[in-house]
Amino acid sequence: MKQDQHLPLRLKVFHGFGSIAYGVKDNGFSTFLLLFYNQVLGMDAGLVSAALMLALFIDAFADPIIGYLSDRTYTRFGRRLPWLYAAPIPLALAWIAMWSPPEGMGGYIFLYLVVIAI
Repeated sequence: MKQDQHLPLRLKVFHGFGSIAYGVKDNGFSTFLLLFYNQVLGMDAGLVSAALMLALFIDAFADPIIGYLSDRTYTRFGRRLPWLYAAPIPLALAWIAMWSPPEGMGGYIFLYLVVIAI
């Protein structure tokens, strides 16, 4: 591609859609999740923070494993596309479950949040 050529607007828009999910997840985790579990559900803020820290710590070990698996996935669609096509449905279900925990969890809400956040 020559230096003076610009990318078409539709290509920029389609590539920009990929960052929407990241923005929603990132803003939800960093801004609203602590407030929701603390002020709406009544969970101690320290426990919410600990649950998120634990989930991020486990994620630090899970990410290289997922990367290893995607690097060694060989299909006619490519290495990563099957993972990308399979991810939205469980991710959407986990996102819904995170923001609508079942009532009567009692002391198990911490474990629920850790599992769903992972």
